[in-house]
Amino acid sequence: SPSTPSITQTPRGPVNENTTIILTCEIKGGNPQANITWHYNGSTPVDSTGTIMNTNAPTIPTINQMPIGPIIEGNMMILTCEISGGNPLATITWICDGFTHITASPSPFTDKVISSIERNVTKISDVSPDISPTITQIPSGNVDEGTQINLTCEVQGGKPLAIIEWQCAGSSPIAFTTSQPTDKTISSVELPVTKYQNGEMCTCYGFHPAWNQNKSTNPPESFRLITQTPSGPIVEDNMVILTCEIIGGNPLATLFWQCDGFTPITSPGILPTNKVMSSIQKIVTKEDNGNNCTCTGQHRLWTPNHMIRKHTLQVY
Repeated sequence: SPSTPSITQTPRGPVNENTTIILTCEIKGGNPQANITWHYNGSTPVDSTGTIMNTNAPTIPTINQMPIGPIIEGNMMILTCEISGGNPLATITWICDGFTHITASPSPFTDKVISSIERNVTKISDVSPDISPTITQIPSGNVDEGTQINLTCEVQGGKPLAIIEWQCAGSSPIAFTTSQPTDKTISSVELPVTKYQNGEMCTCYGFHPAWNQNKSTNPPESFRLITQTPSGPIVEDNMVILTCEIIGGNPLATLFWQCDGFTPITSPGILPTNKVMSSIQKIVTKEDNGNNCTCTGQHRLWTPNHMIRKHTLQVY
């Protein structure tokens, strides 16, 4: 059997603080030979260099910013990442959009790792998407009544990515999903169609800071009165169409409807470059006589930011 373990110290005897010492453990004899494991203070395992062997995983990285909060353009920003614990200590690598960092010096601590980067911040101009929104329909072409169709709107490119909103005439989407891969925005709606929806339109709106319509440069020129088709009093059980129109403005204004006795769904047509139009339609009854429909237009350069137009239905 092997001999009892013996330990020798080099240099021998008491040593001054910060002196490096070597402890050598020796076990003679034995077949097979004995295995040697070092422990610090009787229980904590250490490796051959005397470093404490910690089997616990390090903490999740934390990042602190100095100064705290939004930073004024041209000022210095310092980001500090810290990971505590772990053996060996963790390593830190920075990946930042728009600039290459300089790796900080190794952390001097024995129980954590700290890395900092600094930069004079500047405003990064928005990058316009590659193309305007495009819509695809599945199944494509004409469909039978009762078919459920899927409309997908896509905006490729841009930094930041564009935002997509839907408006569908005559019906509400039963599903609405938006996903953002790294290079485009995709949004889909699902609709069960009926013959009454033939010719109606679903509009996909794309919004992006780099597009001109999102930059307020001038208010609208005019907010016209609501027009009714057919004009004048309407015979009961006939269709009436109300149209609201705002000319000019950059960006274009937005329109919202509110009617007594029923909930209209905004039905925007194809948007020209110089005006916004919205129409609603209803088969009227005698109960609609005297009811009001209100079209509200909103624009960020109006004070207050909204105006209204009212129309009273006359049914006999």
